[in-house]
Amino acid sequence: GERTSLLAAGNAGGPGGAPTPVPEKVAERPLRFYLSAIPPSVCGLALGVCSLGVTWQTAASMLVASDWLRVSADIISLVAFNLGCTTLLLYLSKAVLYPSSVLQDASSSIGNSVLPTFDMALMVIAMWLYKHGLHSASVAIWSVAVVMHLGLLLLFARHVVPAVRDRRWEEVTPAWIIPPVGIALASGTASE
Repeated sequence: GERTSLLAAGNAGGPGGAPTPVPEKVAERPLRFYLSAIPPSVCGLALGVCSLGVTWQTAASMLVASDWLRVSADIISLVAFNLGCTTLLLYLSKAVLYPSSVLQDASSSIGNSVLPTFDMALMVIAMWLYKHGLHSASVAIWSVAVVMHLGLLLLFARHVVPAVRDRRWEEVTPAWIIPPVGIALASGTASE
């Protein structure tokens, strides 16, 4: 036969091309269900987007250009920063409502290596707040983030040392570089 487009093929579930109905159980799932399923890698997304906001803010202050270009860079910075903070708040909501799920994330080797991006994002947020005159709030947030990072680094080392000692190289992932990088981020954000 006839060829159908991908969009039409996705909707042609029932007889005569009628869309397939969504099962009631999926449609009735509460927001809490989706909140509990947020992976720790979302913190890495928040870190990247917040860092992008800080980069645009820095570029806006250094641009030798027309006013509209600097204002545009400021707006992009603010939007990126707010998106990053909102993403981080989603994972924080999961931590408050489902602490056992976050502890499960922290105990897995992948989650343990990605989870430090949460406090790294907090360090970037603290730097942004400091640049905008909220000095005492930024110092408090940065201090909490550094202590959290050191704790997560020790938890991460608990996974790494036995794996390296026993030469279980199949457990090594590229995400293992993230926790040590957080120490460099702490020193970089402290210089602001």
